[in-house]
Amino acid sequence: MLYDSASKTLLETVAPGLIRSDGSTLTEAGIEALGRSLGRSIADGPIERVALVFMMEEEAGRFVDVCKRYGVGCRALVMATGEEATLFEGSRVSMVAQKPSGPIVPVLREAAWPHVASTVHRRLLKNLDQGPWLTFAHDEGQALARVPVDELSRRSFEALEAEALANLDKCPFLVEATQHGAAQVLDEYAPESLLLKRVCAEVCRVVGAPLCLVATREGMLLAAAATNVNLVVVADRMFREASGRRVSPLPFLVSPEGIQGFASGLPHGASPTERSKPWWKFW
Repeated sequence: MLYDSASKTLLETVAPGLIRSDGSTLTEAGIEALGRSLGRSIADGPIERVALVFMMEEEAGRFVDVCKRYGVGCRALVMATGEEATLFEGSRVSMVAQKPSGPIVPVLREAAWPHVASTVHRRLLKNLDQGPWLTFAHDEGQALARVPVDELSRRSFEALEAEALANLDKCPFLVEATQHGAAQVLDEYAPESLLLKRVCAEVCRVVGAPLCLVATREGMLLAAAATNVNLVVVADRMFREASGRRVSPLPFLVSPEGIQGFASGLPHGASPTERSKPWWKFW
């Protein structure tokens, strides 16, 4: 591995045939392990970003979604030009010497997020042992400083969550109508805005439906009536193509009372054009 001190990035090269610089074969577990090194330090310095550099662009394309899952940058050598292309920039964990002082906010993370064990967390849906996580961080302006698990030795999870939601509730979160009866929120914490009943109620009001499907990614949410099966496709695409933080490949099912569950997709034998009965499932 190489360490770029200028960008504080740990670089792992992958030769043709998916052979890593240490001679081992690249696997998803190996990419996950790379992701876990974010925020740590080595003798050369702090690791604020990690990236895989593929010698074959085609092989990089096969792993870009896995790299996104674990926050690992994905780069490739383009044979036609001889230049390096960035398929995914990768997550950045800014290292600060001083104790974080920014307000605590809730941060939704996808199910495969590799740093959940070291961060205060719970499942977003308390009655479902799968799906995205509700975590917490200090908003330091240009970076999020994760709230470590040992914070629970000083105060309860409930107190921490209440403070984070109170800070989130200070954001206005404008719900805008878009084409075809849809609505959107454009904000860094757009996915987290669904934790607020007032936002869920406004989404349903703007869409004009008592139940809505909501696709999310960092910086954006898109909502439509729960009968709109296109949101399943949109949610999956937003998840796969996100350049930043991801939450869920399934759309949320939202009512004016908040998040009710996830859309599970069309049941076997059902028709996407059938509007007379619900096709979603929630837990």
